[in-house]
Amino acid sequence: MGRMGLGEPAVVAATARLRGAGLVERRVSDQDPRAVALFLTARGTETVGRAQETYRVLNGLVLDALGIDGRARFAELLDALDSAVASLPDRPDAESPGRG
Repeated sequence: MGRMGLGEPAVVAATARLRGAGLVERRVSDQDPRAVALFLTARGTETVGRAQETYRVLNGLVLDALGIDGRARFAELLDALDSAVASLPDRPDAESPGRG
């Protein structure tokens, strides 16, 4: 939804998978007792920590392999890709199965 470009069915399905895996749970919101919100479980917090460490190691390996000049070029290419994606018109197929 919103910034992620996902429709409600995709978010509902992803939430169900995260709950099924024991990574998040539904509880009364800390800010609004009338609302229900998603919270990380202990297992979810542990999983996020492992993922962050994995990404940190991978990013270090990639940046080391690129060297200083390669890093600058890589940043330019990522900026170009980001601009290209940002300029794409909204597509009606953005919520099709397999896209989120």
